[in-house]
Amino acid sequence: MNCNGTRHVTIKTLHGAFAFALQRFQCPSRGETTYLELTEQLCEGAMSVRLAEFSAYYSNRMSYDEVAGLLERVTGQPLLSDQTIQHLVVAKAAEVSQQWQSQSQTDTAAPLWPEG
Repeated sequence: MNCNGTRHVTIKTLHGAFAFALQRFQCPSRGETTYLELTEQLCEGAMSVRLAEFSAYYSNRMSYDEVAGLLERVTGQPLLSDQTIQHLVVAKAAEVSQQWQSQSQTDTAAPLWPEG
């Protein structure tokens, strides 16, 4: 936080990392929140969605360590470690698994065959 009360966060993207001033908003339905939370532009850890997708895509094709090296070559900065990339992939897999489980439970409530 700087002297005027604005908090800065480092945002990591495919174009590198930069400081971003977070502004707080009062939202009736969510309480205090930030612009980035409201617009859902970032993944966990102040990471852009495209950076997360890039990391996950290449993690399916190479090791986490190799993906971290590829990111550094592409962006010119060591943005993510192999452990961070692994955590990202595992968290996304758990999220997708939960969605599938919820969907399959919803689907079982519907009849398998149309009644005719």
